[in-house]
Amino acid sequence: MEERRGCVGILEKHLNGEEDMAKKFITVKRFAEILNMDHQTIRRKIKAGEIPAYKIGGKVLLKREEIDKWIESQKIEVRN
Repeated sequence: MEERRGCVGILEKHLNGEEDMAKKFITVKRFAEILNMDHQTIRRKIKAGEIPAYKIGGKVLLKREEIDKWIESQKIEVRN
């Protein structure tokens, strides 16, 4: 029984790690949905180096923290 508990502990740690990853990263598709943009536009901006991205396990992911900074950098000043 003790051995089984150890396996469950490892599984829980793994699943918690997935939750952490989900909190830190967002998919290109989801980001495009949030911005109401075509996902190909987002992919072009990634390829051009305009938007920071990571390729993890064959998926292109965006780090939420970096995306927040990127969005802030897109701010324009409105003149009256």
